[in-house]
Amino acid sequence: MPFVFMMPMAGVVGRIPLHPPLHPLACPQYCHHRFLVQQHQQQEEENYLSDLYEETMSINLKFTWTAPTYNMLKLNTDGSSKGNPGPSSFGGLIRDGKGRWLCGYIGKMEGKSYTSLEAEVWSVFKGLCLIKKKKISNVLIETDCQSILMIGMQGFGESLHPDFKPVVEAMNTIMIQQSCVIIHTRRDGNHCADQLAKLGGAQSEEYMDLEEPPVDLIPYLLRDIEAAFKPERNYHSY
Repeated sequence: MPFVFMMPMAGVVGRIPLHPPLHPLACPQYCHHRFLVQQHQQQEEENYLSDLYEETMSINLKFTWTAPTYNMLKLNTDGSSKGNPGPSSFGGLIRDGKGRWLCGYIGKMEGKSYTSLEAEVWSVFKGLCLIKKKKISNVLIETDCQSILMIGMQGFGESLHPDFKPVVEAMNTIMIQQSCVIIHTRRDGNHCADQLAKLGGAQSEEYMDLEEPPVDLIPYLLRDIEAAFKPERNYHSY
């Protein structure tokens, strides 16, 4: 199985009920209580994410693309930076449980040089924006950038440019709203997204939604389908 990193969704982390808000001057004890509750909630979430991350570190990754379960979709995403930092591009695609193309996107990051992590973050963000735009939910987001698994944990955005802080916050919000989960894959399982990221840097538009797969991507899509649904051979010793 691939690494699995689940974002804290509604109900995952216990919530301590609060009293109806009062004016601070009317009830200073309530303000102090609310501060303590918020601290407790934040600590609970950080502990939950940290424990889950450590638990998934020992799971073996697949070398090929795998289809999501019947009630979910999968977004594969990739970002590329030439020079790190340098000119960057990105791309991604959404497929169903049978490996069929649903939609995708490509683009490039203009204005300055970006690091590889920033390109990866931006690619996931644009994929989440597409998910929200199309009102899709229950999506596995698959990336070959392991650092992305730490999103939502304290200190994640410290290595990013300050402009990315609202981007990371928006990503967390959309993931909860649309019931999305981030998992990690090897690069061998992310070839389609890698090809789209390369196309993103080669085209003139800053961003493009793709309703149909590019012709050059079709062989990679077919290869993923074949690998995902090819019966596994069981070897027994007699």
